[in-house]
Amino acid sequence: HEEKFNRAKYLLIESSLSIQAISEQCGYPSVQYFYFLFKKLYGMTPKDFRNKFTNLNLL
Repeated sequence: HEEKFNRAKYLLIESSLSIQAISEQCGYPSVQYFYFLFKKLYGMTPKDFRNKFTNLNLL
């Protein structure tokens, strides 16, 4: 899963793709499962991750 989630994290920060599209591109057709795994691994949802790290890039 690590390689898929590294790609997902990159896309969350660097693209404007929807979380659904990112989930599918990374091989998770179920966005709910993607959210579940992401939160389990990183302690936050993909949306929270995007908001946190995208804001840092604007500074």
